[in-house]
Amino acid sequence: MKLAKPLCAAWILVVGVTLAHAQLRIGQPSGFSGSVAAGVKENTDGARLYLDAVNKHGGVHGQPVELISVDDQFDPAKTVEAARNLITQQHVLALFLNRGTPHAQALLPLLAEYRVPLVAPSTGAMALHDPVNPWVFNVRAPYQREAIKAVGHLVSLGMTRIAVLQTDDPRNGSSLSVMAV
Repeated sequence: MKLAKPLCAAWILVVGVTLAHAQLRIGQPSGFSGSVAAGVKENTDGARLYLDAVNKHGGVHGQPVELISVDDQFDPAKTVEAARNLITQQHVLALFLNRGTPHAQALLPLLAEYRVPLVAPSTGAMALHDPVNPWVFNVRAPYQREAIKAVGHLVSLGMTRIAVLQTDDPRNGSSLSVMAV
């Protein structure tokens, strides 16, 4: 899996400097209810499978990793509220796999204030890639790069009629879709 190495490297960075904790706690403020709930639940189930495997093999330096997921109802204001609670009350080391461009952008001041990283935000918005933010560890390429690769693949298959659709949705962030027509 191509994302395994960058994700693993980000986790090593996050937990490598925090070995004093008895348990490594990671916070996930995301839309477990609302329009993105199905995708959020699927991504979280996959992450939990991975973390369960890590824990089964002794965790990280002998410490188990706990994922604390909180429903932000896919509301950026609630994302910040949930994240602040995860950081100050639950003492998480990092935030992980939140969903939505406006939600991730709303977290940026909080990340800097508490010096807590956001690992693997579920968005390909350029706003989280450029300029580079030292507290954001993207594992997804920008939408534009995804579209370029998709078009290149379709061309390599002999497709000559290709449509690119860009949505401008301030609630979910802009995205690109590529299809052969």
